[in-house]
Amino acid sequence: MFRDLLEAGINFTNRRKDLRINIRARLCAFSLAKYDPKTDLVTYGCCRALEIKDIGPNGVSVFHDGFLKKGDILEFRTRYSIEDKACVKCPWFREIAEDLPIKAFIGKVIWRSDAIAGLSFIMIHEKDRTYLKKLAESRSSKR
Repeated sequence: MFRDLLEAGINFTNRRKDLRINIRARLCAFSLAKYDPKTDLVTYGCCRALEIKDIGPNGVSVFHDGFLKKGDILEFRTRYSIEDKACVKCPWFREIAEDLPIKAFIGKVIWRSDAIAGLSFIMIHEKDRTYLKKLAESRSSKR
């Protein structure tokens, strides 16, 4: 995308600090009605499966059908982090990614369009952040 902008002579600013990985995987996303980062206390809203467009060590962008708004906070879970028995019985459980070995993370919507939303991580395990950074670096060095 950036190459296309440069070739068209369009000036732009890339504010991303880290590389992203283009990956298509579904994750379970829980909207957070309340989240206190000081105490990690969470009140959950509804859940749904969302497809990832790309992910990196500091954020993720997802496809959505217009329901996400700027400022929304979501907790994402992979199969490795789903613990609730009701979640395992959910029809979306079969669609949740098995090949993304990271734990749950929380992101805040910082931009959105009608179909895609970009979230910045406000809570991710450092081990998972390091994994995503190394994965992005290894994929970019193969190009």
